[in-house]
Amino acid sequence: MMDQNAHAAHAFWLYQLMHLIIFSSLPPTYWGTLIIIWGNFPDIDALFHLLRKKDPNDMNFQHHLEYWTHWPISYIPIFLMAIISWILNWQSEFFLFLVVGIISHLIADSACCGDGLMWRKIPWKSNQFSPFVN
Repeated sequence: MMDQNAHAAHAFWLYQLMHLIIFSSLPPTYWGTLIIIWGNFPDIDALFHLLRKKDPNDMNFQHHLEYWTHWPISYIPIFLMAIISWILNWQSEFFLFLVVGIISHLIADSACCGDGLMWRKIPWKSNQFSPFVN
C-alpha cells in the first residue's frame, strides 16, 4: 500500500508540471505545502476510522470503499468550481491545487491499492463496488 509521502510527492510533481505547462512558470515555493495538503486530503478518512474503530491495525477496513473522501463523485463541486474559475480567469491557480491534489491521490489509489476505488459510486446506493479492483 502507498504511504502518505508517495501521495504528497505525486501531487507536488504533477502540480509543478501542470503549472509550468499552463501558466508558463513554476509556482511560488510556499504553494508546495498547499498541494501536499490537498494531495493527502482524501486520506483524512483514516482519522474517522481511528475514531470509529477500536483496533487501528484492523486489516479488514477498506477505507477506499467506505468513506466519501475516496469517492470521486464527492469532488464534482470542486471540479465544477475549477472549470468556472478557469473560464472566468478568477483564482484558477488556487483551484488547480485542489483538482491536481485530489485527482493525483485518487489515480494513485486506483493503481496501487488492493481494494480499488469507487469511480462510479452513487451515494444513495449501498454496497456498490468499483469495477476496477486490483
